[in-house]
Amino acid sequence: MSIAKAEKKKLIKVKHSRLEKKRAVWGYAFISLWLIGSIVFFIIPLAQAFIYSVNSITISGGALDLTYVGFDNYRYLLAEDPDFYTDFGESLGDMLLNVAVIVPFALFTAVILREKFFGRTFARAIFFFPVILSSGIVLTVLKEQVMGGGDETLELATASQSSYMFEAPDFADIFARLGLPDQLMNMIQDLLSQIFDITWKSGVQILLLLSAVNSISSSSYEAADIEGATGWEKFWKITFPMVSPTLLVAIIYTVIDSFTDLANPVITKTEDFMTSGEYAYSTALGLMYFVCVLLIIGIIYFIINKFVFYENDR
Repeated sequence: MSIAKAEKKKLIKVKHSRLEKKRAVWGYAFISLWLIGSIVFFIIPLAQAFIYSVNSITISGGALDLTYVGFDNYRYLLAEDPDFYTDFGESLGDMLLNVAVIVPFALFTAVILREKFFGRTFARAIFFFPVILSSGIVLTVLKEQVMGGGDETLELATASQSSYMFEAPDFADIFARLGLPDQLMNMIQDLLSQIFDITWKSGVQILLLLSAVNSISSSSYEAADIEGATGWEKFWKITFPMVSPTLLVAIIYTVIDSFTDLANPVITKTEDFMTSGEYAYSTALGLMYFVCVLLIIGIIYFIINKFVFYENDR
């Protein structure tokens, strides 16, 4: 009898092992396309870019001639380039402003769109519609039509970091009467001018946070109502903790979106060097920028993740 039980247990283990192997095979099959894409479109180009950055590149007869120069491009970038730190600081400031404005706006909008009201589906579509139209050509046409200046206006908009889809009225006189400092006045003016841009850039964040808000069980709110909790208390005690993991994703997405924006001064400078034929230095600038952005994302994740509420940790 004991031998039969032992054989039965052994057979169960064999079947279980085979099932685990089948699951592992299917798992690798599902991620195979991602692995191939990562190798072909990320790892190989990244390695090639590093090779370009440590060489001097000249084009002769349609072919690239590489002359090894070591880390001279990086040395010049970090020690002698007068614009890199200024441009990166401006990019960092724009990123912090975007995160501070877009993420709360997206969360506020997601909470509102969760409620039942007439035209809710249409309102959701309106906020996500810019994501569908956020291709380069559509943005170019929109800027031309809105600003009404053709190619010259578009070039000025690209060159100026304070150009927006819609420009807010000049409140300088009002701010002057209030006695506000010029720096604060300019910040408020820029923020007002970015209202359309903020709405335009927050579609993905709204979608993510709306999904997180909708996944919260209604029983939690019902229990809070029985206890007499106010709307403010329900938001901070239920909604905010439950959506905090998705909020972290939204923050990281906003950081990446801000750093890769075409109007970003470092991105603009990289394209300028590429256009002028300084391919090696442009590549070195892009790689150094990539490393800096990666470090910033890691720091942000390390800090914010400590305050994120995970339901499985309860």
